[in-house]
Amino acid sequence: MKSGDKVSYKGKIYIVIHIYESGYLEIKQFNKVELVQVTEIEQVKAPDSLKIDSLVYRRKN
Repeated sequence: MKSGDKVSYKGKIYIVIHIYESGYLEIKQFNKVELVQVTEIEQVKAPDSLKIDSLVYRRKN
């Protein structure tokens, strides 16, 4: 996992913005930033052609 990867947290799609050596990640969705443990997230396998906005919209519907 690296910065820029898409992840799922509590059923929503976020982008990884920073990874700490302690096992925590900063993840972002729009203007909301969360600090979570690596064990709380799941990496998303999505085509690069999809934008984060369209992924979030599809997950809500």
